[in-house]
Amino acid sequence: MNSNHKSEEDEIWEGLYPRIASLVKQNKWTWEFFGVVFGFGGALFLIILGFELDIIAWLLAPNEITLLLKKISLVVFLLVLPMMIGGSHSLDLLERNSLDL
Repeated sequence: MNSNHKSEEDEIWEGLYPRIASLVKQNKWTWEFFGVVFGFGGALFLIILGFELDIIAWLLAPNEITLLLKKISLVVFLLVLPMMIGGSHSLDLLERNSLDL
């Protein structure tokens, strides 16, 4: 069996990330660029913050503070989806603007 054979899905994913990087590099300092950075970077930050708050709540003894930390971490995790949607929408706008050029 040939181990060098790549599926169509592998070829799509190999070309996706360099394409995103080239779009961002071509369109620096536009509001779409900041939307992509803020959307995806903010979502990554919120995921890390939510995990940290959740771990702290697990390590502490059950009391009012842990309930508050669990509620805050839940809200932080729920904010990730709108941030990702905003970042992906900005990336779509970035792609559309680069195709117009």
